Amino acid sequence: MPSADDIIRRWGREQHGLVVREQVLDAGLASSTLGSYVRTGELDRLYRGIFAFPSVPATWYQRILAAVFSAGPGAMAGHATAAALWELADIKQPPRVQLIVPSRRRRGVSYADLHVVRGLTDADRRSLNRIPVTSPARTFVDMASRHDIRVIEDLAIEIVRRRLASIEDLLDAAARAPRSPNVGLVKAVLATFDPEQIVRLMTRLEAAMYRALKNSPLPLPDINRVLDLECMIARVDAHWSQGELSVEADGLRWHSTPSQKRYDDERQNELILAGKRVLRYGSQVIFQTPDVMVRDVARALGITLF
Repeated sequence: MPSADDIIRRWGREQHGLVVREQVLDAGLASSTLGSYVRTGELDRLYRGIFAFPSVPATWYQRILAAVFSAGPGAMAGHATAAALWELADIKQPPRVQLIVPSRRRRGVSYADLHVVRGLTDADRRSLNRIPVTSPARTFVDMASRHDIRVIEDLAIEIVRRRLASIEDLLDAAARAPRSPNVGLVKAVLATFDPEQIVRLMTRLEAAMYRALKNSPLPLPDINRVLDLECMIARVDAHWSQGELSVEADGLRWHSTPSQKRYDDERQNELILAGKRVLRYGSQVIFQTPDVMVRDVARALGITLF
């Protein structure tokens, strides 16, 4: 039979150093137990009814979980906080914790924003790093309600590319939130995606390249196409059989070391010797001036842009 000390310390290990009064009472322990821990300095009062082990470093995760506990049953991280937890696209940690709660009858949390959402199902809930959080699909729908088409596309591609959810999952989540702003735009954007192509994207740079090409008048290429050359098997980031044209997205992470550069040179030489054509673009062009890439590809394919 675990002792009260074992139970409390286990909560601390599993909850980013946090212990909640309601948990103590539900476990049949006396409320005075917490008081003795506070008096000896083993626990600090963090917020009302929430205590923290001072030996555990305070982290962003602890702050979020404390907000969830403070908001009461059914609360979970949502919106930009959920997007940051899932590490979606370029979503940064928001200054205030964003929470989803099922009812307006919640106690206030001074450092958090509460968004009331009714009708959530188990499909909308997840646990990440032991923090209750909206699912990637539900996070996408909530974020889409507050952003423009560029962010919506980036989030959808990121989620599907990393296999956090499928296009069908995103559409199902949108269907469960019919009154959410931009839900019509979400469905329209998702209808333009080819799921088989998106899951082949390996990096955010490739995802940005794909989005720029998808939104241009150009025909979509095959993503991460494998070409059987005479002396090697080469994988190219994007390939058009029409014109035997390949485009490479050269991010610093995968194309900066001497060995990587040597392989890139060897592959490009083999592609050219096999009668292929290759265009290469770095992150600055793809992220900041993708129209340059689109214009070059159009010239190479003999397509006139308006």
